[in-house]
Amino acid sequence: MWLRLAALSALMSLAAASNCGGYTCPAGFTTKGTPAAITCACCDGTCAACTPGGAQLCDTNNANNNQRCCNGNTCTGGASGGADPNANYASCQAATQNSGDTCVPTCATGYVLNPPAGFALVCVFPSLQFDASGATCDAIACAIANSNMVAGDCSCQPGFTGTPTVAAGAFTHTCTANPCTNGPDPATLDPNADSFAACTALATGATCTPTCRVGYQPAATVVLPMPLICSAGFLIDATAFVCEASTCTLAPAPLDPQVSDAYASCLNRKTGELCTPPCNVGYFLSSPFTMSCTAAGNWVAAVNCVAAACPTNAATAGTCACNAGFGAGVAPTFATPSWTHSCPPNTCGGGATVPIATADYTTCLVQKTGDTCDLVCQQGFIWDMISTRSFILSCDAANQFVDGSGPLVCNAAACPVNARQANTLDMGADTTCGDGTVATTHTTTACNVNFLLDGAAEVWDAANNRWT
Repeated sequence: MWLRLAALSALMSLAAASNCGGYTCPAGFTTKGTPAAITCACCDGTCAACTPGGAQLCDTNNANNNQRCCNGNTCTGGASGGADPNANYASCQAATQNSGDTCVPTCATGYVLNPPAGFALVCVFPSLQFDASGATCDAIACAIANSNMVAGDCSCQPGFTGTPTVAAGAFTHTCTANPCTNGPDPATLDPNADSFAACTALATGATCTPTCRVGYQPAATVVLPMPLICSAGFLIDATAFVCEASTCTLAPAPLDPQVSDAYASCLNRKTGELCTPPCNVGYFLSSPFTMSCTAAGNWVAAVNCVAAACPTNAATAGTCACNAGFGAGVAPTFATPSWTHSCPPNTCGGGATVPIATADYTTCLVQKTGDTCDLVCQQGFIWDMISTRSFILSCDAANQFVDGSGPLVCNAAACPVNARQANTLDMGADTTCGDGTVATTHTTTACNVNFLLDGAAEVWDAANNRWT
């Protein structure tokens, strides 16, 4: 009896040891079939030894041969944590990837996977996500010349061209200096810059000295010669070249003599500022002008004061005194920008300064400067028809004029033959005509007794220039 009870107890212990009821799969796996129906005897050990991936085989009550103890979950949910920002896990979350498979993410350029073999996936049910902390993408050190020297980046510095490439875990590209053949970039060019001609034959990394336009100079912050940085389009980055207005500390040379303050009112002004210096009497500034100064402080200036136009009959710029023969007693007056006096012609009533004794100036005395005087001879004299008797009058402040004739030649008229008229007395020849040639008077006529003189005793035939 005792032997039978002992045998029954041993049999029951063996049955309990071979029963895997209530078995739970490891993380990342789910049971396949009914856990209570899985027997461990056919699993090469115990159900607890069912490794991730379900490598062990067993029979479920001998009904389903070659079934895994546990099915591996798919990893389509992606990384749940520990993801490296420089890694790409697309190959790890494909529908074909399950718990137990190996994940080998790809790293961005400049990074290398550590460990290179990747890590085993463990995908959690029901999210089907996995922890990605099993591998990292480590930055590759950068030692490329003219690059930014940043590990994992290694991009070329501004002004150099080259695409970062990696081989055997190291950067292998080259950063080549860009040429500057297309000159300054208009988007960065100072409007007061002048020439970059000295720079266009160079490349990034070289230095040159551009220039500013007249009136401007490089700002104090500008480093010269300037290091060049040229774009992939061969344009110079001109941001660092700033031109500022120069200050005029010196007067222009030569000075405009008509600027009355020698430009003192314009000194210490800068290029681009307006200046309005005063002008001498008789001159005016045509308009305010813009200063232009050299880097040495010299002023680039033209003549700035313009002579005001003189009134009629005045011609000397700057003074505009009346011309000879005009404006007797008139003083020039000026109110910027014009002369305000006038210069009328002088009258000639004062006569000739040195008259010709035999000339008759009567017609000239009622004329003015600029009129034409036609001289005649005095009574008893005849123009010789050769000398000039007409001239343009110019009368001074005393209303006198200089005889401008050729000079006029007046010859005495010949004395007439003494022919008696009816009822006249023979008075004989005038004593001044005693020689019978020329005289300024004529034979005197007198009437007989009981007769009166009808007309002048002395008659000059002006029409024929003779005595009658």
